[in-house]
Amino acid sequence: MADESEEFTYEDQSQLPDILPIFPLPNVVLTPNASLPLFIFEDRYKQMVQDCIAGDRYLSVALLRQGWEQESGTPRPYQVAGFGRIVQAARLPNDCMDIVIQGMGRIRMLDFHDDRAYLRATVELLRPTYPPGQNLTAPAETMKTAFPRFARSQARQRPRSAHEPAPARQPD
Repeated sequence: MADESEEFTYEDQSQLPDILPIFPLPNVVLTPNASLPLFIFEDRYKQMVQDCIAGDRYLSVALLRQGWEQESGTPRPYQVAGFGRIVQAARLPNDCMDIVIQGMGRIRMLDFHDDRAYLRATVELLRPTYPPGQNLTAPAETMKTAFPRFARSQARQRPRSAHEPAPARQPD
């Protein structure tokens, strides 16, 4: 057994495919180590899930750029996104699917491919930018305080239905 005073580091050397299916969503991001349950109802994304399950199960969940509703053609997401693997999938009686994606890391999309019913992209893996052993308490605290401000700003920008009340204003 290793001496407890020795520093232990591990870096996953798994190979990500060069091209990933992209699941662009307007208000969802996939973060490393998070589980993301999704209800799949559109035919193109049912096909994407079937292709993923038949293969290596990798895909990216990518946030659509602001203003995507006004774009013509297939809307493009932000270039940096999370990726993961489908770890659970169930086909429902109505032919829709419930899936769970386990977040694994981040990718940068280099080139988009419109050769299937769903979007795909050539990607590069983005490695964590912190050195092994770095204390991440301060960055985590920064995120804990910044995220509520971000969430409130997004809620103010999201179009609401005529029957939905406006969110309560809170100080930034």
